[in-house]
Amino acid sequence: MTSVRIRLRSGSREIELEGPRLDVDALLERWWLSGEQRQEQDEDAAELSEPRSGRTNRESRPKAKRAKVTPNGGAPPLFDVQAVVNKMREDADYDLFEQKVLHEKDSLNKLKLVCWFTRAELTTGEIAKILQELGVKIEQSNVSHTLKRARSEFLQDGVRRKGAIVRYRLAGKSNKDFETWLRKG
Repeated sequence: MTSVRIRLRSGSREIELEGPRLDVDALLERWWLSGEQRQEQDEDAAELSEPRSGRTNRESRPKAKRAKVTPNGGAPPLFDVQAVVNKMREDADYDLFEQKVLHEKDSLNKLKLVCWFTRAELTTGEIAKILQELGVKIEQSNVSHTLKRARSEFLQDGVRRKGAIVRYRLAGKSNKDFETWLRKG
């Protein structure tokens, strides 16, 4: 049987596989189509890391890296940054957004504005892209650090750890307080 070695990168995800063509094809199909970690996949990875007959432990193949779990099952994101930016710019209160939030130094209020306006769960990358399209100079790492400092004002869909994709939304009380502050003269 022919042995195949392949390394693929997609954004921050990476996978490297080596083995018989059929095994590699099966793993790649699972990785691209599902994007979810299941107990069955963990068992398959454990089987792959065990040496086959005729191999010693030193000759066993390397473990494959797992794909990150995405909230929509591995499908491409359904979030359109440009549509949100256009909707914000067409809003009757856009001048108020610019005056009280976008042209000020407080980055927390900028994040709150995006989350309040979209009323959706967003990743740090999506928030940063929206703000950049609105003409605000902000990096994704700054968005992440600001969200970390203001944990009590945002809800998360998962645990915040390196490599995990976490979606944030404004907490109920913070949402109401921000709207009151924004509308206040």
